[in-house]
Order: sequence, then C-alpha cells, then structure tokens
Amino acid sequence: MNEPPGARARVALTSLTVAEYFRDAEGQNVLLLLVL
Repeated sequence: MNEPPGARARVALTSLTVAEYFRDAEGQNVLLLLVL
C-alpha cells in the first residue's frame, strides 16, 4: 500500500467504469468488490 491516495482512487473509479460497461453495454450481471 505504498501508492498515494489519488492513485488508489483512480483504480477504484476505473474499476467502476469497467463494471458499468459490462452491466450496460453487455447486459451482464456484475459484482464489484473493492478493498482499498
């Protein structure tokens, strides 16, 4: 956990964007677990 908080937040937001893509565009069920 040596990454700065901004980098960790960026990873979380990117993960959320990918999950939303699979939910909306692909019509798949998505379970997103974030442990920061």
